[in-house]
Amino acid sequence: MSAAQPPPAAAAESLHGVLFSDGCSLGEATVPYAVKLVQGPVTIPSRPPLWRREDRGAHYLSINAIYASDEGCVLRIDCQGRGAFAIEDHQITVDWQGGTSFHHYLQTLGLSLWLERQGVPCLHANTLAIDECTAIGLLAPSQGGKSTLSAALAARGMALMSDDMAALYPSRQPGAGVYPARAQLRLWPDALAQLPDAREARDCPRVHERFDKRLMTLPRSVQGQRRLTHLFILDRCDDATTDISLDAVPPADALIHCLRQSMLADAYEPMGLAHRRVAVLARALAGMKVWRLRYGSSHERIGDVAHALAQHVQRA
Repeated sequence: MSAAQPPPAAAAESLHGVLFSDGCSLGEATVPYAVKLVQGPVTIPSRPPLWRREDRGAHYLSINAIYASDEGCVLRIDCQGRGAFAIEDHQITVDWQGGTSFHHYLQTLGLSLWLERQGVPCLHANTLAIDECTAIGLLAPSQGGKSTLSAALAARGMALMSDDMAALYPSRQPGAGVYPARAQLRLWPDALAQLPDAREARDCPRVHERFDKRLMTLPRSVQGQRRLTHLFILDRCDDATTDISLDAVPPADALIHCLRQSMLADAYEPMGLAHRRVAVLARALAGMKVWRLRYGSSHERIGDVAHALAQHVQRA
């Protein structure tokens, strides 16, 4: 099998604390893990999947499945991109058929499956650094407003660490450790148009040829781990006139929200990971401040929401 080709200017890039290479040792890495990444054929096991999920959105139909294999497991993806990842302890093999590049799925579903097997829980959340030591998280489902709010916060001085996924590493200090991934956001043109100094939507490449969502690349200014100290559970309302409010969320309720917004949905029980990850998440949340951020769905008001959140973090 031949080494997978990294995207342009990303040869030394790590994602969520994992360095991908064609054979780099962990001793050469400055992050917790190093994994060999190769391209080659992946055989889908003939046995029934451990887990299968069909998700139909306004712009997509996604069918994903996880199979047990002799070496680990296989993740099969049929969405805007189609292919499979063979997940082993020290290697991920990519077999991709087309559509959206495998890189998007590698840094979300594929990597989350690998990390969960190492005991690192992964949430459907964005992360942004607020200084040299700490970061915040935005927790919400797909189409829940994470990327739009992240872009508005980045325009106000926060540094985007990750879009769509947060991997929570154990920390000696309260909270959890998070590492940066690609500094890219997937936004619709009307959201891009509301951002201060944003490039015109037509200048950002399409995420997929079938629809007009765009890939906005921001400068990657964050290196190394940050401590996740604040988690905001986004509650975006259809009524655009809804007032902006921030309310503290008790740890037990925060844990339920995190379990609901885990990257692999309900796959953890059939994989034998559910009990362990609940304990890990509970310890991480015990050291965080968790808030419910409620606001009206309006691109014109997203700047006000970002301002209210930033002010809240400064006061907390």
